[in-house]
Amino acid sequence: GKRPLIAIKIIEGLMGKGIPVKLEIYGSGVMKNELQEYISTKNLDPFVKLEGNFKLDELNEVYKASHFLILASQSEGWPKAVAEAMFFGCIPVATGVSCVPWMLNYGERGILLTDGEKRVMRIENRGTEIGSDEKEWMEESVGKIIELIQDPEEMKRMSLAGQEWSQQYTLEKFESKIKKLL
Repeated sequence: GKRPLIAIKIIEGLMGKGIPVKLEIYGSGVMKNELQEYISTKNLDPFVKLEGNFKLDELNEVYKASHFLILASQSEGWPKAVAEAMFFGCIPVATGVSCVPWMLNYGERGILLTDGEKRVMRIENRGTEIGSDEKEWMEESVGKIIELIQDPEEMKRMSLAGQEWSQQYTLEKFESKIKKLL
Protein backbone atom coordinates (compact mmCIF):
# COMPACT_ATOMS: atom_id res chain seq x y z
CA GLY A 1 0.00 0.00 0.00
CA LYS A 2 3.00 2.40 0.20
CA ARG A 3 3.33 2.31 -3.60
CA PRO A 4 7.10 2.80 -3.95
CA LEU A 5 6.85 2.45 -7.74
CA ILE A 6 5.05 5.81 -7.82
CA ALA A 7 7.99 7.37 -5.96
CA ILE A 8 10.40 5.86 -8.47
CA LYS A 9 8.35 7.20 -11.37
CA ILE A 10 8.35 10.67 -9.78
CA ILE A 11 12.15 10.45 -9.62
CA GLU A 12 12.21 9.44 -13.29
CA GLY A 13 10.04 12.47 -14.07
CA LEU A 14 12.42 14.78 -12.21
CA MET A 15 15.41 13.26 -13.99
CA GLY A 16 13.64 13.82 -17.31
CA LYS A 17 13.43 17.52 -16.43
CA GLY A 18 17.16 17.69 -15.66
CA ILE A 19 16.83 17.71 -11.86
CA PRO A 20 19.69 15.83 -10.17
CA VAL A 21 18.05 13.34 -7.80
CA LYS A 22 18.71 10.33 -5.64
CA LEU A 23 16.00 8.13 -4.10
CA GLU A 24 16.58 5.77 -1.21
CA ILE A 25 13.75 3.39 -0.34
CA TYR A 26 13.71 2.10 3.23
CA GLY A 27 11.98 -0.98 4.53
CA SER A 28 11.46 -4.33 2.96
CA GLY A 29 8.44 -6.00 1.56
CA VAL A 30 6.91 -8.22 -1.05
CA MET A 31 7.68 -5.80 -3.91
CA LYS A 32 11.45 -5.81 -3.41
CA ASN A 33 12.27 -8.09 -6.37
CA GLU A 34 9.78 -6.34 -8.66
CA LEU A 35 11.20 -2.93 -7.73
CA GLN A 36 14.80 -4.09 -8.20
CA GLU A 37 13.93 -5.46 -11.63
CA TYR A 38 12.26 -2.17 -12.61
CA ILE A 39 15.26 -0.17 -11.36
CA SER A 40 17.68 -2.38 -13.29
CA THR A 41 15.57 -2.43 -16.47
CA LYS A 42 15.36 1.38 -16.49
CA ASN A 43 19.09 1.77 -15.63
CA LEU A 44 18.20 3.66 -12.46
CA ASP A 45 20.72 1.81 -10.25
CA PRO A 46 22.92 4.90 -9.73
CA PHE A 47 19.90 6.97 -8.66
CA VAL A 48 17.51 4.62 -6.84
CA LYS A 49 18.62 2.35 -3.99
CA LEU A 50 16.64 -0.19 -2.00
CA GLU A 51 18.16 0.21 1.45
CA GLY A 52 16.16 -2.34 3.48
CA ASN A 53 15.23 -1.91 7.13
CA PHE A 54 16.97 0.66 9.29
CA LYS A 55 16.73 1.42 13.01
CA LEU A 56 14.88 4.59 14.01
CA ASP A 57 18.03 6.48 15.00
CA GLU A 58 19.57 5.63 11.62
CA LEU A 59 16.42 6.81 9.82
CA ASN A 60 16.52 10.06 11.78
CA GLU A 61 19.96 10.74 10.30
CA VAL A 62 18.57 9.99 6.83
CA TYR A 63 15.72 12.48 7.39
CA LYS A 64 18.20 15.15 8.51
CA ALA A 65 20.21 14.70 5.30
CA SER A 66 17.20 14.54 2.95
CA HIS A 67 15.22 17.27 1.27
CA PHE A 68 12.03 15.29 0.63
CA LEU A 69 10.09 12.23 1.74
CA ILE A 70 7.87 10.70 -0.94
CA LEU A 71 4.94 8.71 0.41
CA ALA A 72 2.42 7.80 -2.26
CA SER A 73 0.41 5.58 0.09
CA GLN A 74 -2.92 4.11 -0.82
CA SER A 75 -4.06 4.45 2.80
CA GLU A 76 -2.60 5.36 6.18
CA GLY A 77 -3.74 5.42 9.77
CA TRP A 78 -1.35 7.88 11.41
CA PRO A 79 1.46 8.28 8.89
CA LYS A 80 4.35 8.22 11.34
CA ALA A 81 6.97 8.48 8.59
CA VAL A 82 5.51 11.82 7.49
CA ALA A 83 5.62 13.25 11.02
CA GLU A 84 9.14 11.90 11.60
CA ALA A 85 10.44 13.41 8.36
CA MET A 86 8.85 16.78 9.16
CA PHE A 87 10.40 16.70 12.65
CA PHE A 88 13.84 16.91 11.01
CA GLY A 89 12.93 19.46 8.33
CA CYS A 90 12.39 16.97 5.51
CA ILE A 91 9.50 18.10 3.27
CA PRO A 92 6.83 15.46 2.65
CA VAL A 93 5.48 14.78 -0.83
CA ALA A 94 2.43 12.67 -0.08
CA THR A 95 -0.94 11.56 -1.37
CA GLY A 96 -3.96 13.04 0.39
CA VAL A 97 -4.99 9.94 2.35
CA SER A 98 -6.19 9.74 5.95
CA CYS A 99 -5.05 12.77 7.95
CA VAL A 100 -2.17 13.67 5.60
CA PRO A 101 -3.90 16.77 4.17
CA TRP A 102 -4.38 18.07 7.74
CA MET A 103 -0.78 17.21 8.69
CA LEU A 104 0.50 19.12 5.68
CA ASN A 105 -1.95 21.93 6.36
CA TYR A 106 -3.36 21.39 2.88
CA GLY A 107 -0.05 22.12 1.18
CA GLU A 108 1.50 24.66 3.55
CA ARG A 109 3.88 22.15 5.21
CA GLY A 110 4.51 19.80 2.29
CA ILE A 111 3.47 18.91 -1.21
CA LEU A 112 0.07 17.31 -1.36
CA LEU A 113 -0.42 15.03 -4.34
CA THR A 114 -4.16 15.27 -4.85
CA ASP A 115 -6.86 14.89 -7.44
CA GLY A 116 -5.74 11.73 -9.00
CA GLU A 117 -6.20 8.66 -6.82
CA LYS A 118 -7.69 6.64 -9.68
CA ARG A 119 -4.90 7.77 -11.97
CA VAL A 120 -2.30 6.80 -9.34
CA MET A 121 -3.84 3.34 -9.13
CA ARG A 122 -3.65 2.98 -12.92
CA ILE A 123 -0.01 4.10 -12.93
CA GLU A 124 0.79 1.49 -10.30
CA ASN A 125 -1.13 -1.28 -12.04
CA ARG A 126 0.20 -0.64 -15.54
CA GLY A 127 3.86 -0.63 -14.60
CA THR A 128 5.80 0.97 -17.43
CA GLU A 129 2.80 1.65 -19.69
CA ILE A 130 0.69 4.61 -18.56
CA GLY A 131 -1.94 6.54 -20.43
CA SER A 132 -2.22 10.27 -21.09
CA ASP A 133 -4.41 10.90 -18.02
CA GLU A 134 -1.82 9.28 -15.76
CA LYS A 135 1.02 11.11 -17.51
CA GLU A 136 -0.79 14.39 -16.84
CA TRP A 137 -1.08 13.56 -13.12
CA MET A 138 2.60 12.57 -12.99
CA GLU A 139 3.67 15.76 -14.78
CA GLU A 140 1.59 17.85 -12.36
CA SER A 141 3.19 16.08 -9.41
CA VAL A 142 6.71 16.49 -10.78
CA GLY A 143 5.89 20.14 -11.59
CA LYS A 144 4.90 20.84 -7.97
CA ILE A 145 8.26 19.53 -6.77
CA ILE A 146 10.23 21.50 -9.38
CA GLU A 147 8.31 24.67 -8.55
CA LEU A 148 9.29 24.29 -4.89
CA ILE A 149 12.92 23.47 -5.69
CA GLN A 150 13.13 26.63 -7.79
CA ASP A 151 12.01 28.75 -4.82
CA PRO A 152 14.60 28.21 -2.06
CA GLU A 153 12.89 30.67 0.29
CA GLU A 154 9.56 28.84 0.00
CA MET A 155 11.34 25.53 0.43
CA LYS A 156 12.95 26.77 3.63
CA ARG A 157 9.65 28.19 4.90
CA MET A 158 7.84 24.93 4.21
CA SER A 159 10.57 22.90 5.90
CA LEU A 160 10.48 25.10 9.01
CA ALA A 161 6.67 25.08 9.14
CA GLY A 162 6.71 21.29 9.09
CA GLN A 163 9.35 21.19 11.79
CA GLU A 164 7.47 23.57 14.06
CA TRP A 165 4.23 21.63 13.65
CA SER A 166 5.67 18.15 14.11
CA GLN A 167 7.82 19.07 17.10
CA GLN A 168 4.63 19.71 19.07
CA TYR A 169 4.13 15.93 19.10
CA THR A 170 6.93 14.53 21.25
CA LEU A 171 6.79 11.64 23.72
CA GLU A 172 7.70 14.03 26.51
CA LYS A 173 4.71 16.26 25.79
CA PHE A 174 2.47 13.22 25.40
CA GLU A 175 3.58 11.79 28.77
CA SER A 176 3.13 15.21 30.40
CA LYS A 177 -0.47 15.41 29.14
CA ILE A 178 -1.19 11.91 30.42
CA LYS A 179 0.18 12.81 33.87
CA LYS A 180 -2.06 15.87 33.95
CA LEU A 181 -5.07 13.74 33.08
CA LEU A 182 -4.26 11.22 35.80
